[in-house]
Amino acid sequence: MVITTNDTTIFVYRWFNQGENRLQSSWNKWTFNGADKVVTGAVNDGNLYLLIQIGSKLVTERFPLDPADPKFRDIRLDHRVDQTGATFNSSHLATLDLPYTVPSDLRGDYVAIEDDEPSDGEVRGRKLKVAWVDGNTIRVQCRAGHHKFYFGAKNTAAMRLSPLYIQQDGQTLLPDHILIKKLRVSHAETSEYKVQVKNPRGELLSEFRYDGRKAISADINNRQPKQYGEADFPIHQRAEECTITLVNDTVYPSRWVQAAYHYEATLR
Repeated sequence: MVITTNDTTIFVYRWFNQGENRLQSSWNKWTFNGADKVVTGAVNDGNLYLLIQIGSKLVTERFPLDPADPKFRDIRLDHRVDQTGATFNSSHLATLDLPYTVPSDLRGDYVAIEDDEPSDGEVRGRKLKVAWVDGNTIRVQCRAGHHKFYFGAKNTAAMRLSPLYIQQDGQTLLPDHILIKKLRVSHAETSEYKVQVKNPRGELLSEFRYDGRKAISADINNRQPKQYGEADFPIHQRAEECTITLVNDTVYPSRWVQAAYHYEATLR
């Protein structure tokens, strides 16, 4: 793990070995917009532990790197709290004091999700209306007769794909150019995500969203289905002139299994 000099961003290195061979490895970038400083951290027994400074307070955060509890897999919220300790009025309006302070410019990142019990192929999905009393207190509009919810900050997961190279007989070919026609992404336990295509200057060229919530699979309880399969995205950019990133900026889960390029190469 590496903590950067800007104080609120860390990089966590993850890998997968099979025998003596390292089959996969990646650096994961984590940015904590609600913190003033990430003081220190460590990885132990499958968990990432961080000591974070927020204002004048020091708090500890635990992040399961491979969580097993499905309640913590089907929605993605930081600073997660539930309805415990809230007071309810006759209009099913819950008033909850938070154990932290949220500045006004960050409150748009916080959401409340109804905590009903979804089926195996679904995740919690109903967003509840939230009103801020101040930086420490919220009011949540709950469904009549249902007083269970989670509240917290949305986070963004992103995976930048490796540059496209072509090999033949163990040798890397050097074509005049490679045109990426489309990208095929295989996913599992996924609700939605997007594909961003940018030029070398970081400017957005195109963006595509995969949404697993179809009309035929949406039920009246407004849950989100978990989809397995693959999706194609039209890229139509030269490989040396673009970068492709998979992004999940929702509260719903997304697990990317594999990405494959479909391309045309012009050889000398």
